[in-house]
Amino acid sequence: MWLILVALIVGAGVLVWMALAVSDFREPVAEGTDAPSTIDPASPPTAEEPAPSGWALPEFASPASGIVDVAAATSDDLAAGLLGQVVATAPVVVTVDQPTGPHLDVAAELARDLQAPLVVVVVVGGGADAGADDATPSPDTDPTGDASATDDPVASEQPTGPPATDALLAGWRTSQVVAIGTPPTTSATVHEVTVEVPAPDPSSEPTGDGTDAPDATASATPAPAPSPQVTRPEPVDAMLADAASVPAPDALAGVVAVVRPDDDQPLRADVAHALDLVGVETVPFTGDDPRAMPALQESLAGADSILLAIADDQWPGAPPMSIGPTDWPGLFLAAVEAPELVGGGKVMFPDRTLIAAYGNPRGPALGVLGERDLEGSIAYTEDLAAEYEGLFGDSSVVPAFEIIATVASGEPEPDESYSRKEDLDLLTEWVDGATEAGLYVVLDLQPGREDFLTQAKRLEDLLRRPNVGLALDPEWRLAPDEVHIEQIGTVTTAEVNEVSDWLAGIVREEVLPQKLLMIHGFRLSMLTDREDLHFPAELATMLQMDGQGPQTLKNDTYEVLTEAGPDQVWWGWKNFYDEDSPETRSPEDTAAVDPTPYFVSYQ
Repeated sequence: MWLILVALIVGAGVLVWMALAVSDFREPVAEGTDAPSTIDPASPPTAEEPAPSGWALPEFASPASGIVDVAAATSDDLAAGLLGQVVATAPVVVTVDQPTGPHLDVAAELARDLQAPLVVVVVVGGGADAGADDATPSPDTDPTGDASATDDPVASEQPTGPPATDALLAGWRTSQVVAIGTPPTTSATVHEVTVEVPAPDPSSEPTGDGTDAPDATASATPAPAPSPQVTRPEPVDAMLADAASVPAPDALAGVVAVVRPDDDQPLRADVAHALDLVGVETVPFTGDDPRAMPALQESLAGADSILLAIADDQWPGAPPMSIGPTDWPGLFLAAVEAPELVGGGKVMFPDRTLIAAYGNPRGPALGVLGERDLEGSIAYTEDLAAEYEGLFGDSSVVPAFEIIATVASGEPEPDESYSRKEDLDLLTEWVDGATEAGLYVVLDLQPGREDFLTQAKRLEDLLRRPNVGLALDPEWRLAPDEVHIEQIGTVTTAEVNEVSDWLAGIVREEVLPQKLLMIHGFRLSMLTDREDLHFPAELATMLQMDGQGPQTLKNDTYEVLTEAGPDQVWWGWKNFYDEDSPETRSPEDTAAVDPTPYFVSYQ
């Protein structure tokens, strides 16, 4: 029985998609208007006036985003919702009380011939809708089927599931029900079809020893299953005869349902039939991040509307390297519509490693970017990245700029921030040039006495671009009475989370690929309460070890930082040309750092 229940629940997850979605994406049939058939729900047709089975679904209105999240707590809820919406306008419904076997086969054939929805009767705790299989003992009970015999008090509780079929039928416009097996309780006219499966003829079954067969091959061939005997009442025959002249329901062109298979189990038969009947393709979501699934993206690319037919309890907890509530519709929208990152794909890591030149365009004092003009810096960075080709396995190497957008100053600025804001026109020029050349860009903040979010918002227009990330440098985050050099700065995790949440919101609003948020540091004290960091799925959060000096000291620092975690961050490394000793680490040695850095910058 438990296998059947699992199959029912799995199928329910697909029924899902139309459940609540219809209320948001279909034009409702106005009260008092004609039902989409020739049947008057208030006056069920008589046997002398057989009801045509053709029916039309209400028009499907595409959402602005093209994504519908059919939100429901469980797959059972979604199943009930789908049946309640798809079947609601059908004048004829076929029901069956067994989810597998000959009864289901007969019911499915009748439903196809009548161009009508199929509903597998599912009940909670038995009752009028209970099918024959409901008597099968659970694995958790004794052979008598007595649930009270189990040692597990939780397992002995009555299972919960979708509402009884008669409860669903109460809200439908169905006027004729063709029932195989136990019929539902409904005000509609019910026509019972009996299905008798003859017992196999023992004389035709092979004995296994070959004594009753002319040869061993014949003895191993099972006898064909006897055909079930189907008895239909006259009104059903009349409906079948009339069904050929009735068109099928209108297809929901351009609609794709995303479903979550459970252990590769097939969809429940009535779900698969309903989806097929209305022309909706189903696409499985078997991974944990749609942005990292090119095959899924290709399947969804041509859809006008995508229905996320996955119950709350079927979603992955969160995409990799993220924590907290996940905006699944937003991730699917990004998977389909967001532009690709430099180097391909829509998720930052681990499929790419950024090799960056660090500095400010105004001069060489702050890094290598100031040693050359824009064109020279692009060429230098491309050559630098080329030295790392093949050193990170399958991870592609992408050149990048890390531009200091606000520069820590030794004297108070007019706003007393101790942080000079770089000219936005100059930053835009360099971002434009890098973008055209195929580089990723990270804008670095050295905020002084100003908070990171205030400074980040000044760069909002640039951060709304798909190839621009953000770096926070706590070394240069001062308290109100501090000055640079005299103190090593620090930042609270709460302040970083403000930036993280704001930046993730931009990614959602602009439908962008994942964006890099990097936090520099060489002391644990630079970032307080790091265990409370937010990790939204829209961002790839990274901690970069940017300490300088002897390589042995840098190794020790990296080990301390990486052991402190947290686990959801990616790691970065910085090489210094003049300050590292005995010399700047080679590309080969840098790539060998453990854990692997996915961002390497040069200053």
